[in-house]
Amino acid sequence: MNAAFRYGLELTKAAVLDELKAGGYETPPDGVEVWTPPDVFVHPMELKHMLAKARVDTAYERYCDWHAKLAKKPYSGLRRKTRKD
Repeated sequence: MNAAFRYGLELTKAAVLDELKAGGYETPPDGVEVWTPPDVFVHPMELKHMLAKARVDTAYERYCDWHAKLAKKPYSGLRRKTRKD
């Protein structure tokens, strides 16, 4: 995954350099040519924790939506009354 991100950023850098040269910059602004993407973009444990939190958040949102729809259905307020003996 990190290699894919790195490759994508390298392609983006090459495209930016090409655009700068086409736009009239013979030498790009300082630091553009020497910039290299970081080696690690995604830390597996951080990704795992973020995915777990997103899963819980999504489940709660779906429950809230379901509960709101259930409350709006016709006759939802009518409950079977029990007889008092």
